[in-house]
Amino acid sequence: MESNYDKWADVYDLVYSYVKDDIGFFVKESKLCSGEILELGSGTGRITLPIAIAGCKITGIDFSSKMVALATQKASCVLPNSRNLTFLQKDMRDFDLQKKFSRIFIPFRGFQSLLSVEDQASTLKAIKKHLEPDGKLIFSVFVPDILMIAEGYIPLSHFRDVKDPITGETVSLWHEGQIDTYNQIMHIRLSGKSTYKKHKIIKDFDREFEIRYSFRWEIFHLLNRYGFKVEEIFGDFSSSPYDQDSTEMIWVAKAPIDC
Repeated sequence: MESNYDKWADVYDLVYSYVKDDIGFFVKESKLCSGEILELGSGTGRITLPIAIAGCKITGIDFSSKMVALATQKASCVLPNSRNLTFLQKDMRDFDLQKKFSRIFIPFRGFQSLLSVEDQASTLKAIKKHLEPDGKLIFSVFVPDILMIAEGYIPLSHFRDVKDPITGETVSLWHEGQIDTYNQIMHIRLSGKSTYKKHKIIKDFDREFEIRYSFRWEIFHLLNRYGFKVEEIFGDFSSSPYDQDSTEMIWVAKAPIDC
């Protein structure tokens, strides 16, 4: 089965090369536990690989077979024959790995790729089955921008410039989108334009994706409904407390007592 994110595999590392703040956070959290770690929505291994390199045993699952293939290829270069690292093609809404984990991570926007309450619930049920009794679920989401939501759309605008990891050339990223306030879903179109055409390795591209936004107490009650106890909500990856000026919500929830 093809995933919508299969189309992202060839540009994912380029587009999200700027996302680095969370790597150290998840590596630190990994070192604090003695058991195995599971990452949902592991993509090309952006978080998974540094955790394995740090000496922790981790399994990464992703719905996109092309993402998994790329992550496996990268792992073979930096950690050949490693027993600490496994990548699997699985759906986070419905998976059974026949084992339990000390920590389960959903970094970046993985939880927000779940576009309905039903998808969120199915994922939390699957997580519940895979957490050790003293285990923790840790995931991050962005804080919804009320003014943007009120506008109902994201006008075409320059998002940021990134460096092509192969050529070093600058790629300019632009985005635009529509916001479905009834279903709390953003429909985003992202375009990449090469500033220099010399190497022609990364061509100009357009990709689309959908992402669900959720509010603080909505997530709190969702976790509570499925038995998770919220332990912390951080406002950034330096573990600062969540407050009214935070742009991120990093949730740390303890496993339900019936795990």
